[in-house]
Amino acid sequence: MVLTQSIYEQIAALERRGQIEEAKALARNAYEKQNQENTKESERLTQAHKRSLDDLTGSFNVLMAASTQSLTLYNQVLQKEKDKENAIYARQLEERKAQIKTESQFAIHTIETAAQINAAINAGKDPLKERARIQQEINQRYKEGSLTLNEYTQALKGLDKLYAPQKRPGNP
Repeated sequence: MVLTQSIYEQIAALERRGQIEEAKALARNAYEKQNQENTKESERLTQAHKRSLDDLTGSFNVLMAASTQSLTLYNQVLQKEKDKENAIYARQLEERKAQIKTESQFAIHTIETAAQINAAINAGKDPLKERARIQQEINQRYKEGSLTLNEYTQALKGLDKLYAPQKRPGNP
């Protein structure tokens, strides 16, 4: 299962902003949506195949109406084939669901690991340099017009809170 580049970029942006749970939720929702689409497609194909078998059965019944014994035998054989095919489709659907679940769990684990690595990297950065870099980015976005004055002000306040000197126990 593959996520779109846009989803990966959104997840990365959320992680960079420290919104790890939102990044996980976005990944989970994207995988669940893909899973639902895959399930719907599998069910659609199963229904189309069943309709095809039903059409074949109807055509054959018209041709063989005169021979009850032949028709009975045919129906038994056809039912066995339908049962075999339905069992195959059910097994394939379960396998696909299991595969999608495994892929989803792997993706979530990958995102969580990337978030932990990013957190470790960020923890080791020089706070003054990091603050200056982020403030420069905020100023640039404000100049470009991608931040409103209110958002700009909030971002600067948040930056002050994030990079305020840490109070140590015993020091007021």
